[in-house]
Amino acid sequence: MSEKALNRQLSMMSMTAGGVQHQFSVISSTSLCADYENVDLDDLATSTGRPDCMVRPGTYITYIKAMGGVAIFIFMMVSFMVSVAIQSMTTAYLAYWLDQGSGHVELNSSNSYNNESNINVSYYQNSSSHIGKAADNPHINTYAFIYGMFLLTMLLLLVGRSIIFVKILLKASSCLHKRLIERTMRSPMKFFDTNPIGIILNRFSADLDELDVRLPANCELFLQNVFLVLSALVLITVIFPFDLLAILPLVVIFCVLAYMFAPILQQLKFMDNVTRSPYLSHLAASVEGIATINSFNQGQRFYRKFCDLLNGNSVPFFLFYAANRWLAVFLDCMTIVVTGATGFLIVFTLSSDNSSEAGLALSFAIQITSLVQYTLRLSMETISRFSSVQRIQDYVETFQAEGTSINPQEPAANWPSEGAITFKQYKMKYNEGQAPVIKGISVNIQPGEKIGVVGNSGSGKSSLGVALFRLSEAAAGTITIDNINIRDVPLEILRSRLSILVQDPVLFTGTIRYNLDPSGTIKSDDIFWQALEKCHIKNKIQSLDGGLDTLVEENGRNFSMGERQLLCLARTLLRNSKILVLDEATASVDGTTEALVQQTIKECCKNCTLLMIAHRINTVWDCDKVLVMEGGKVVEFNHPTVLLQKSFSRFKSMFEMMKSQPRGASINEDPMPSVSASRTSPRLPSSPRLQSPIQHTPSSSPFGELSPLTDEIYDDDAMM
Repeated sequence: MSEKALNRQLSMMSMTAGGVQHQFSVISSTSLCADYENVDLDDLATSTGRPDCMVRPGTYITYIKAMGGVAIFIFMMVSFMVSVAIQSMTTAYLAYWLDQGSGHVELNSSNSYNNESNINVSYYQNSSSHIGKAADNPHINTYAFIYGMFLLTMLLLLVGRSIIFVKILLKASSCLHKRLIERTMRSPMKFFDTNPIGIILNRFSADLDELDVRLPANCELFLQNVFLVLSALVLITVIFPFDLLAILPLVVIFCVLAYMFAPILQQLKFMDNVTRSPYLSHLAASVEGIATINSFNQGQRFYRKFCDLLNGNSVPFFLFYAANRWLAVFLDCMTIVVTGATGFLIVFTLSSDNSSEAGLALSFAIQITSLVQYTLRLSMETISRFSSVQRIQDYVETFQAEGTSINPQEPAANWPSEGAITFKQYKMKYNEGQAPVIKGISVNIQPGEKIGVVGNSGSGKSSLGVALFRLSEAAAGTITIDNINIRDVPLEILRSRLSILVQDPVLFTGTIRYNLDPSGTIKSDDIFWQALEKCHIKNKIQSLDGGLDTLVEENGRNFSMGERQLLCLARTLLRNSKILVLDEATASVDGTTEALVQQTIKECCKNCTLLMIAHRINTVWDCDKVLVMEGGKVVEFNHPTVLLQKSFSRFKSMFEMMKSQPRGASINEDPMPSVSASRTSPRLPSSPRLQSPIQHTPSSSPFGELSPLTDEIYDDDAMM
């Protein structure tokens, strides 16, 4: 075992009173895996040497494009240049005004005035007489007016520049956020299945907070100081060119330090961003399952785990700011050295002829070194904060939008007009490298048919609904609706023409009216009340103070599970789709309400093609045909009465199992080989279509004698 591996193993153990206890470093991963706790912090620190952890030049180009383009960027730079120039001109004019004195003397030699914000330079040569007081100047009002105009202009430019700068950078942030949310919403379902919620929340919270708040402030200070340093260097070049011999080497040293230190700050910022995802995921999971956590009295365990995750993020967060402060102290020490050296040189070379130059040189040494080192720190911190821009850019560029059509075609406005569905050798798998969950099925569903889909858990029942809505694309084969391949139909149109009602009802924060009609196309309240009455929840909504305008809390917490399911059913009926998929839609309601809902579906969906994915066999008695799936394949497809009359039928074995189970039992488990033939179905008398089934003795169990069915047998009517 290597030394590094041994140290890692030792670091994962802590001595306790009871012996050695294993502990894990909790860290995030940029991969699609949700397992954070098996990644070591040392591994992450080592991996940050990859180019992905450094801010790429393309990141700045992306940010400039998000601002509005190169022209906007140049305009912003010019605004900074003009504002700094006006500040220098204002200070220069003040020096000129003071130099005029009382206005009654004439200087024998010219005076040079140059200045810069925070660095005021007034280079005076000896004059032949006293210039007098500026307050005695007869043109004092003119000088004051001009100086006041300079101040007003400077103020307006600074305010205008700040407003423009904030607008431009907020536009860039909004543009990147818009791209991120669009790509996220258009991502395939496997993206949300494989990415922890903390990673997604991290992009939309911390990274966008950097773009909205911290990055604009850093960029403004950085650009302001850059132009101040440039103006100071220009000033020195014009007045004291020999000072460049001392300043330029100092600037070179600062740049070398920046080149060496910037990667460290970027890596720490990268680790700060990455380690934030685990505790966000843990927090979201804890909030969602708070009832279960309290029921099992596990609050303290989740609290300790959250503290550990937060501590894992606090380490790089603290080190990032500590490293910034260390660099500031180091650069301040260099500034002190330069200032001290300049002071000693002035003391040893001071004479009556160069006293003013000596003071000016000392002033420059103090101010220019402080300004350069502060600008250097701002530059490295700003570059590090651009890592959030790069993370968002990587998400936007790597997201693969779902539903890309090779030959897109827009169907007619009334499509689907009939509702015929055809599966032709259709295969589907959720992820690359995994086995298909639907394995080459071929099924013809006629318009208006009511199809019950049954099978054990994992047989591929719900995957049929996934396939129809193209939540996962086909690996092979086709699905056609009214002779149109759904792969060529844009996703927005396809999903707007179909309806699905799943087992877990989903309500959004807003009014009941909004939940029933999110698109806002229904104007009459009578239509809402009719749908609610058909779903047997009208009286409940009328009893509320707000009626249709009653607010729905987050996840519909102010309604019971059954009431939420009925509201979702009403929303489905209002869509008036030709094809409806029900995935055990009545699992959350009581038996009486279930019978009423089934009657509502039967009456309101007479002209619809209905796929009823059932986990309980009693819900498919009234269907025209039953589709039995097993292992991703179709093993039977016919009317339930016909299937029950067969000697070797998978559906019949499920029926026999149900007779020996309590009312409404699930059919997700494999039927037992021995069943009681004396019991009758509790649902059998209520079905007008179902005839009396053939009784079987335990010695002739249909499950025990079930012969393998080939994939080519899909429609029993065609085989009879």
